[in-house]
Amino acid sequence: MAGAVSALFLLDIKGRVLIWRDYQGDVSAAQAERFFTKLIEKEVDPESHSPVEIDDGISYMFIQHNNVFLMTAARQNCNAASILLFLHRVVDVFKHYFEELEEESLRDNFVVVYELLDEMMDFGYPQYTEAKILSEFIKTDAYRMEVAQRPPMAVTNAVSWRSEGIRYKKNEVFLDVIESVNKLVNSNGQIIRSDVVGALKMRTYLSGMPECKLGLNDRVLLEAQGRTAKGKAIDLDDIKFHQCVRLARFENDRTISFIPPDGSFDLMTYRLSTQVKPPIWVEAQVERHSRSRIEITVKARSQFKERSTATNVEIVLPAPSDATNPNIRASMGSASYAPENDSLVWKIKSFPGGKEYMCRAEFSLPSITAEDATAEKKAPIRVKFEIPYFTVSGIQTLCGSQSSPMPLCRRLFRTFKRRLAGGRSLTSPKIFKSYAETFASVLRQCALDSRLAALGLALHGHALRAGISADPSVSSKILALYALSGRPSDRDLLLAESRRTPGLFSFNLAIAESARSGDLVSARQVFDGMTERNAVTWTLMVDGHMKRGDVADAVAYFESSPCKTVVSFTAFISGFVLNGLHHDALTNFLRMFASGLMPNEVTFTCILKACVLAGEFDLAKCIVALIVKTNFDRHLSVRNSLISFYLRVGELEKARAVFNETEERDVVSWTILLDVYAQMGDLKQARQLFDEMPERNEVSWSTMIARYGQSGESVEAMNLFCLMLRDGCEPNGSCLASAISSSVACGNSLFGSSVHCYTLKVGFESYIFVSSSLIDMYCKSKAPNDGRRVFDLILEKNTVCWNSMVAGYSCNDLIEEAEELFKVMPERNVASWNALISGYAENGHFAKALETFDKMLVSEQMPNQMTFSSVLLACANLCSIDRGKNLHGRIVKLGIQNEVFLGTALINMYAKSGDIESAMRMFSEMPEKNLVCWSAMIQGLADNGYADESITTFDEMIRAGVTPNDAPFLAVLFACSHRGLVDRGLQYFNSMEKVYGIAPKAKHYTCIIDLLARAGHLWEAEELIGTMPIKPEANALVALLSAASSLRDEDMSQRVANRLWELERHNSAGHVLLSNTYASCGRWRDVAKVRTEMKLLGMKKNVGCSSIQTRNQLHTFFSWGMKHPDSLKVYEMLDLVMSEMTGYKLPLTSALLTL
Repeated sequence: MAGAVSALFLLDIKGRVLIWRDYQGDVSAAQAERFFTKLIEKEVDPESHSPVEIDDGISYMFIQHNNVFLMTAARQNCNAASILLFLHRVVDVFKHYFEELEEESLRDNFVVVYELLDEMMDFGYPQYTEAKILSEFIKTDAYRMEVAQRPPMAVTNAVSWRSEGIRYKKNEVFLDVIESVNKLVNSNGQIIRSDVVGALKMRTYLSGMPECKLGLNDRVLLEAQGRTAKGKAIDLDDIKFHQCVRLARFENDRTISFIPPDGSFDLMTYRLSTQVKPPIWVEAQVERHSRSRIEITVKARSQFKERSTATNVEIVLPAPSDATNPNIRASMGSASYAPENDSLVWKIKSFPGGKEYMCRAEFSLPSITAEDATAEKKAPIRVKFEIPYFTVSGIQTLCGSQSSPMPLCRRLFRTFKRRLAGGRSLTSPKIFKSYAETFASVLRQCALDSRLAALGLALHGHALRAGISADPSVSSKILALYALSGRPSDRDLLLAESRRTPGLFSFNLAIAESARSGDLVSARQVFDGMTERNAVTWTLMVDGHMKRGDVADAVAYFESSPCKTVVSFTAFISGFVLNGLHHDALTNFLRMFASGLMPNEVTFTCILKACVLAGEFDLAKCIVALIVKTNFDRHLSVRNSLISFYLRVGELEKARAVFNETEERDVVSWTILLDVYAQMGDLKQARQLFDEMPERNEVSWSTMIARYGQSGESVEAMNLFCLMLRDGCEPNGSCLASAISSSVACGNSLFGSSVHCYTLKVGFESYIFVSSSLIDMYCKSKAPNDGRRVFDLILEKNTVCWNSMVAGYSCNDLIEEAEELFKVMPERNVASWNALISGYAENGHFAKALETFDKMLVSEQMPNQMTFSSVLLACANLCSIDRGKNLHGRIVKLGIQNEVFLGTALINMYAKSGDIESAMRMFSEMPEKNLVCWSAMIQGLADNGYADESITTFDEMIRAGVTPNDAPFLAVLFACSHRGLVDRGLQYFNSMEKVYGIAPKAKHYTCIIDLLARAGHLWEAEELIGTMPIKPEANALVALLSAASSLRDEDMSQRVANRLWELERHNSAGHVLLSNTYASCGRWRDVAKVRTEMKLLGMKKNVGCSSIQTRNQLHTFFSWGMKHPDSLKVYEMLDLVMSEMTGYKLPLTSALLTL
C-alpha cells in the first residue's frame, strides 16, 4: 500500500504558499517555500521541470495550472502516478466551482477551498469523488459577499492607520534612508546582477492628527536657500508609498503630504536597478597542496570615500566540508572556522574607506578520500556590512535645523552659544583654556566608556569646527578615543598629521593598544616618532616584545632604558618566566634587589613561580621570608603563590594554613588547594572543596575531571564534564582529553564521539594530547579506521601520536598495519617498542613478541617494566621457561625485581610454565603484595593441580586484610571444582555477594556447575542453570553435558545438548559429547545421525596441540599434523610405542568419536 501524503500546497508563481493543508505534521509551509524557491531559481525552463523532486528526504510532486502550482509533499513512499492524477482532478474540481483556477479565485473563495481539500483527501490519502457529487454537499452561495465601494464609518476611524487622542509631551520625528545592496558577481569580476532596495523609514511621536509634508526633490529646498543643485537625477523603480500618503501635489513639486501612523513605519520603498560599484570588493584565491592541505587567501578592499566607515563587516567564504585543523590569520578583525556551515567567517568591526585588509587560512584535508565522495560544491562568497550616513543611490535627508540627541553634548554647546552671545570670544586665553578643559574632560569619559564612543567621535568634529582640536589636552584625549574604540588606522593618521606634540598619555596608550593586538611594527613606529619618553613608554615596549616571544629585542629595549623602575623590572622578569627562562628571571631579580629597588606584589608572584620551576627551593624560602617581613603576604596574588610553593615542597599544613588565613579568596586559591587533595587521592575532600567554591574556571573544572578519570571513576568524570558545559564554562584542551579518556575507560564510545564533535566545533582537534586521546578512544572502541582518520589529520605528529596509532592497530589485531606504521616512524622511543610488543603478546603472536624484543635490545633501546611484562606474558604462553629465567636475570640486574607489577608477571610466567616452586619462591620474596599479585598466585596453584595450596593461599589473603574481587574467587572456585570440595566451593560462592558485595559473573556460575557435575549432582547443576540470573556460558552447559555423558544419562544429555545448540548452534563439543553418550549406550544409529549433522554443518573437532622448547627453539605439534620437519620420525616413534601396547584392550565405554 502506498504511503500517505504529508501536506498539500497551493502556491503562486513566485513559490509563496497561498493555501495549504497539513495531514501528517512532518512537513511545514516554510520547507515547501524554500524548496520551491530553489526550484524556481534553477536556470531551467519551467515546463521542462520534472514533476517529481526529492529534497532533504521529502518527495515533492507538483503540476502548474495558469499562475498556480499544486504540490504535495510526503516523507513516505507514495505512488507518483496516482498523486499527479489526483492533482489534475483537483484542478478539474476547482474549475467546476470557480470557472477558472487562478490566484484571485483561490483568495476570494478560501473557505470553499479548505472544505474541498478536506473532502478530497482523507488524512493524506486521495479520494476520487466526482465534482457533481461534491457540489451537492459543498455550496458556494453562503459565502458570497457584496463588495462595497468603501467601508462604513462605523467599522473604521476617519484615519484607519492612526488612533485619536494621542498626546506627547515632546513631539519628535525621525527619518532614515536605509538601502540594501544585492549584487551577484562572477569569478571574473563581472557584475551579473545589481539591485539596490531602499526604504524611507519614519518614526513619529506626534500629538493629535498632524499633517506632514515631505519634498522628494531637493531642488526647491536648495533654491530657497540660495544654493544650486548639483549631481544627476536619480531614477527609482517600483516605488510604493504607505497608505497614509496623499499624492495631490506630487506632480507639481514632488511633494507628498500625509498624516503619519504613530510609531515606526515605512513611508516609501523603492528599487534602483542602475549598476553601482560594490562598496567592499573581495578577492579570494584557493591553493591546494598535495590533496592534504588547502590554503585560502582573501583580500577585502573598501571602495568608498575615506570619511565613511563600514561597520559589522562579515565575509563568509566556503570551505571544504572535510576541512579540519584551521590555522587562520587576519590583518584586521577576527576570523574563525564555522564547521556547521562549512565556511570561513571573517568579521571586521570597523572598515574605513580606502583600506585593504587580508586574511589567510590553512586547512588540513583527509589523506584518504572515499571513492563515492561527492564533488566539492562551488558556493558563493557572501559579504554583509553596514555603512552609517552612506547611501549607494545618493539619496540624502536634508533639513533646516540640526538636532543634538545626546544630553551631554546639548549642555556643552548650549554653554558655548551662551558665551558667544554674551560678547566673549574663544580667542581669549582664559575662555579658551576653560572650554578646552571642559571638552577634554568629556572626551576622556567617552574614551573610558565604550558606550559613549559614538558621542566621542561626534565631539571630534565639533572640536575641529570650534578650533580647539589642536590643544594638547584635547588632542591627546581624541587620540586615546580612537585607540580604544578599535580604529588604529585613524589613530595613526592623527599622529602623522598632528603638528603639535601630543601628551605622553596618548603615545603610551597607542603603544599599549598596538602591543596588545600583536602589532609590534606599529608600536615601534609610534615609539620612534616620540620626542619624549618616560619609564612607562620603555616598559610597554619591553612587555610587548616579551609577550610575543621576542626576548632579544625586549632585552635591548630594557638595557637602553634610561629609567629603570620596579614596574619595568617586573615586566622584564615576568617576560623571562613567560618564555621559560627561569634562571634569567632569578638573575635579574637579584640585579633589581642589588640596585636598591624593592619588589612589589607582582614581582614576588613571578619570582616565586620561577624558583619553583627552576628547582631553587632554598632561594624560594629566602624570598618567602622577605615576603612575610615586608607584609606583602597580605596581597591575594602573593598568598596564592605561597600556597602553590608550599604544596610543591610537600608542606601541606602550611599551605592549608595560608589558605584558611586568606579572607578574600579567588578561584586560583581554591583551584591550587583542590588539585593537592585530588593528587593525594582524597577525592571526597576535593569534591567537597570543589562544591564550596564560590566561582569556578576551566582550570578548576579540568582538575576535578582529570582526577576522577585517573582514579577510575570515569562515569563521575563524564557527569562532571556535562555539568561543566551546562554551567556555561568552556573546557580547555586538557579537560577535553580527560573526558575522552573517561569515555574509553567505561566503554562509552557514544559519549567520546560527542566530545569529538565538540572539539571540532571549538577548534581543539589540533592539540596533540586531544588527538592522541581520540585515537585511543576510537581504537579501543573497535573503530581503528576512525582513529586513523584522526591520525592523518594531525599536521605536526609527535612520538605520542605515532605510539597511539601503533597501539591502536595492535589492540585490534591489525598486526600488519601496526608493523608498517612502526617501520615508517620518524623517531622511536621505549613506548613505541612497547606498543608493538604488547600487541603481539595480547593477540597470540608470542614468538613475534620475543623476536621484536630481541630487535629492541639490538637497537640499544632500554626496556622498562611494561616491556618486560609483555615479554614475560609471551614466555608464559609459550612455556618458554628458559627464556623467562633469562628475563628474570635482566630484571634483577636492573634492580626492579621488587616492583609489584613485574613480580606478578614473573609469578604468572613461572606458574604457566609448570615451575610452581619458583613461582611460590618469587611470591614469598616480594616485599609488597597487592590484590593482583595474590590472584596470580592463587590461579597458578589451581592451574597446576595444587588445589589445597590454592585454597590455603586464598585464606591467607583474607587474613592479610586484602579485600578480594571476582578474580581470586574464580581461581579458588576452580580449585574446589578440581578437588571435589562441593561444600567449600558453595561456601565461597555464597560469600561473594553476601559478605563482599560481589555479584557472581557467568564464569563463577560455570565453576559451580562444573563442581556440582563432577561430584555427580547433575540435577542440582541443571536447576542452577535454569535459575541463575544471567545467561549461562556455553562452557557451563558443556561441563554438565560432559558429566551426563560420563554417567550415561541420555535424557539429560539430550536436553543439555539442545540448550547448548540454542546458545551456540555450531558448538562442536556438544555434538561430540552427545555422540559419545549414544555410543556408550549402543545407539549407533543416533551416533551416525549426529556425525552426519556435524558434516552438514561443516564442524570439526578442535585439533589439540603441544609444544616443547629445546636448545632455545620452540617445537609445536598438532594432532595428525605433518608441518613439523621431523614429523616422520615422531610417527615412527609412535608406531613403536603402539606395538609395545599390543594386547591391551580399550574399554568400549571410553571410546570417543573421531572426525
